[in-house]
Parts: sequence; structure tokens; C-alpha cells
Amino acid sequence: MRILRATIVGLLAVAAFPGSAFAAPANQANVRQEVSTFVAQHPGAKQISGDTVQAGEGHFITFSTAASRTNAQAQASCPSNAYCWFEHAYYGGSIEWYTSHVGGGYSIGIYQILWGKASSWWNNSNNTINTNGGFFDLVIYQMRPHYSSVYVGDGNNDKNHSYCG
Repeated sequence: MRILRATIVGLLAVAAFPGSAFAAPANQANVRQEVSTFVAQHPGAKQISGDTVQAGEGHFITFSTAASRTNAQAQASCPSNAYCWFEHAYYGGSIEWYTSHVGGGYSIGIYQILWGKASSWWNNSNNTINTNGGFFDLVIYQMRPHYSSVYVGDGNNDKNHSYCG
């Protein structure tokens, strides 16, 4: 009976604490590695939290392995007065966001997510943002103020690469 009890207790302990108690979950380790790599490759970029990098003036990237987010989670993930592109449909993956308005001009900067990867967006700002892409850099979709889209449409996530407001 003692051996059976010890075995059951041991199995419960393994089920409750799989892996090492000191090892970080794989997705957190991946995020930390992405942040470190990005900062090392982009002079002037600085890490401002565990998962977020400021890439430039008013330009931020929050690294994440989230498969998707609910509407409420996506809106909460996009800061107030910012417009955000999500790496995957349904607000999944990393987020590239901006707080600076570019007026009639085009943005210039590093595109970690926007450059051919953005598959959904949330606009928490009062600005209308045109997302441009393709060979002629034409408007492929428009981000209306305080509105969002769970999917940018077939092929648009492969074409988007700049924006203007």
C-alpha cells in the first residue's frame, strides 16, 4: 500500500508540475529571444518592458505568441490613441503599433509586422489610417477610427508595407 500511495503522490506531482519548476515556458523564452534579437539588430531600439520594444518615435512592437485574441483582448492590447497591426488573423501573434500621426505623409521606419505580415488590425485612435501595398503602393484597406478588422483579406497581408494618415 505504501508503494502504491508513493507512486500516486509522485504521479500527481508530475501532473501538477510538468517539466522543471525553474524552466520558463517555451513561448516566454521565444518572446524574450525575439526581443533580444530585434534590439540587437536595430540600433536605437530599446526594450521598454518584458515583451515590448520601442523601435522609434511613437513606434512600438509587442512580441507575442498568442494564437488569437478576443475583441476585448485585442482592444486592450492596442494602447489608447494608437493604431495596431496584428501578425495573424483574429488579432493573433505580435503587435506593431504607432502613437504618432504622420499626417499626409508616409511612415518611415522598421516594419516588423506591417511589412507583408499584418493580418488583422485595431485602431484605437481618432485618425483614419490608409494601409498601402503592392507594386504601386496603393491603398489596400483603410483603418477607420475606433474600429477593427479580424482579417485584412486575401493577399493583403502579403502586400501591406506602409501607411499614411
